[in-house]
Amino acid sequence: MKKSIYYILSLISVLFFTAACENSAVDDLTGKYKAPENVAITSMADAGVEKVESQRVFTVSLTGDANISFAFVGNRYFLQATEFTPGSRSQLTNNTYIVDESYADVAGSRIALSQGNVNVEKDGDNYRIYGIVWLQDGNILKFDATGTLHYEDDAPVISEYTYSVTTEDSGNDVLTHQIVLTDKQDATIAMFSVRTAADATSLAGTYRVVDVATALTPSPGQAVPGVDLSMFGISVGGTYYVEDGKLFLVSEGILVITESNGMLTFEMSSVTSATSAGEAGSQISLLFQNVPQSPDYKFTQVDTLEDAAPGVYTHLLTFTDKRSNTVAGLALRNNEADSVTGEYTVSDALSAAVPAAGQAVPGTDLSMFGLGILGTWFNDEGSVYLISAGNVTVTQSGDIITVNLTDIVSADETGNAGTKSTLTFQAKKQI
Repeated sequence: MKKSIYYILSLISVLFFTAACENSAVDDLTGKYKAPENVAITSMADAGVEKVESQRVFTVSLTGDANISFAFVGNRYFLQATEFTPGSRSQLTNNTYIVDESYADVAGSRIALSQGNVNVEKDGDNYRIYGIVWLQDGNILKFDATGTLHYEDDAPVISEYTYSVTTEDSGNDVLTHQIVLTDKQDATIAMFSVRTAADATSLAGTYRVVDVATALTPSPGQAVPGVDLSMFGISVGGTYYVEDGKLFLVSEGILVITESNGMLTFEMSSVTSATSAGEAGSQISLLFQNVPQSPDYKFTQVDTLEDAAPGVYTHLLTFTDKRSNTVAGLALRNNEADSVTGEYTVSDALSAAVPAAGQAVPGTDLSMFGLGILGTWFNDEGSVYLISAGNVTVTQSGDIITVNLTDIVSADETGNAGTKSTLTFQAKKQI
């Protein structure tokens, strides 16, 4: 009887052992994985990009002896070069591929992937994707694919902030640039004090915040630390940011400035900061993306609905320079309640008496009536020139408008003809 029980238990053990061998990708007799099957890939294609908040899922199809599809996860607008490891949809992680959405079509059957790392290399739009992956049925595929993948960047979201730059010569062919970021109310939110070589043509680059002693010897690549000099009546200098009304002086950090479409992005990492009173800052990183440069001019805008022309608005724009001198005025008409973008033609005074969309009201001097200069005009070297003919084009990006005046006909108050036939300038809306 004991021998029979022993025989039955032995048989059950053999059966379990056999089943385990059949369901594992590893040969239990040798302890080795099965040899991978080399799959020849003949083409590569972009099968779509899905945006998930700040991340993207890139579906890439590889076609050949077996068709393989990957759902790569990244945070750039293009598929970046890196090593991708298995991941899941429930917890999207950069530099992974979604296992349940990545698969291979083999011999007419679609089989999901289970594991394996995938390498991506790129040179512009030219890609190489290669690796070894395991399928859920236990088979292993080895592949090496090359091809072209092209991705379009989204239209940049323009920052609500603007920046201005003041540059001074620090000697020894080094320039120090004070970059001030301001909000819509012209309140300073951050300043970066960086140093470049005197022949540098761009602010783009990497800068490291140095200590005060090192900053006394200017060198390209430095970011000057934040210093409170209020005791000397100079206020604050160097690199700092403002949070909740408090100014935090940056003593350590790495600042990367990139440039795209005429705008700058400021990204600072490993930040150490504190107020002048010693309160430590909580920010370990700073990011200001797609910040346009603050124009030399500001403008105010008054919008009026014309009673005599239902649906027609007259927009009065007044432009001032950095010294608050009034330098130009526009009177534009369209069918928009508060937008001035569009194309306009300066009409004559008689036509302007009948408001219509597309008109730019000609310049008129009504100083004798105490009304000043109205309509469309500009200041040139201290003289006001009234525009009687010409074309006006206005475009807008955020709070900044660009004004182009062409085919200008103008004269000053004594009748002397203006010499400018074109004018182009940018201005920031004053809140």
